[in-house]
Amino acid sequence: MRRGSLALFLYPQLFSVKVVDNKKDFDADLIVVGGGPGGATCAAIAARSGLRVVLLDRATFPRDKVCGDAISGKTISILRDLGLDDYFAQSGDAKMRGISFAGPYGDRFTAAFKLDPKPDELLCLTSKRIHFDDILFQRARALGVA
Repeated sequence: MRRGSLALFLYPQLFSVKVVDNKKDFDADLIVVGGGPGGATCAAIAARSGLRVVLLDRATFPRDKVCGDAISGKTISILRDLGLDDYFAQSGDAKMRGISFAGPYGDRFTAAFKLDPKPDELLCLTSKRIHFDDILFQRARALGVA
């Protein structure tokens, strides 16, 4: 990260950025490039803290991407913090309690994510990127991201 970028994040009041396209002008404290899970989450958190945020991506959402589709427990806690509990309750995504690997000669290794999970505890899930990215993108917009 360049020094100016760090200063923009730590001291947004020192900078004002104007983004111009053919349709609109935006004044922003922060421009996030990339609307995938990391970018949309960063934009949402920054907007929730009061920054004027513009999120840029070359794709139009919803869009699909090749991915393993797994969402870890640590990520789930961040998503809950963004107010996306309803997404987990209503989605048809697969809830996971462990993982299994199989080798080409039939060898298998299986491991639980937690030894004694609570019955309703969400440890990991899989979600198609076309749905997951779009729900994060829409949450960022709902929090005021342009």
